[in-house]
Amino acid sequence: MAPPITSHERPRRTTVRTPLRPIIGILLAAGYSRRYGAEKLLEPLPYNLPHADRGTPVALAAAQSLRTACDLVLAVVRPGSPASVLLGHEGIALVPVATDPEPGLGDSLSTGIRRSLAFDPLGWVVALADMPFIHPDTSRAVAAALRKGAAVAAPVYQGRRGHPVAFARNFETDLSSLSGDQGARHLILQSDTRLVEVNDPGCLVDLDHSADWPAAWPGPRPSNPA
Repeated sequence: MAPPITSHERPRRTTVRTPLRPIIGILLAAGYSRRYGAEKLLEPLPYNLPHADRGTPVALAAAQSLRTACDLVLAVVRPGSPASVLLGHEGIALVPVATDPEPGLGDSLSTGIRRSLAFDPLGWVVALADMPFIHPDTSRAVAAALRKGAAVAAPVYQGRRGHPVAFARNFETDLSSLSGDQGARHLILQSDTRLVEVNDPGCLVDLDHSADWPAAWPGPRPSNPA
């Protein structure tokens, strides 16, 4: 008869933790900057942001804000473009989009979504590479809403909806079938979008034209100490 197991010999109970499914950031960086008139994604910041120093290229600043909120960031780029070289050099995972015919916003987004499925994501936070002013707190707030069960989440500043926008996994089919210039605006309008109030005018500012640069960082100012 085997001797009884003493307390210090008893097998320990182990708790198996199921890892959280990742939230994937999709940075859309495949545009041609025609309205801007130059490679706007390489333009250096003229001032410091909370997440990027002066001189940081626009696309990298946008990626850095998104990276604070997501488990992984995938940048959708035109192969060989200056933006792809920049982001790849900085360690951002690149997803090349087909350039024949010329890709639209929908092509870029669907390409990023399909590539991200290998990571079995909970959902996505989609950002534009020409919006470098988004405060990291805004990106994190949108991602947190997704983690708490929102189907779609977007920041809102003074009544205006901004970027980035988060989508839950159940939008996989809709997002992965986009093409041409069709973005995901119709999904935001048709779904029960959770609007996240933020103190961040930077979530509204993109650089379509060279005149769109704010004179100073448009984000919230730090409060003065009492």
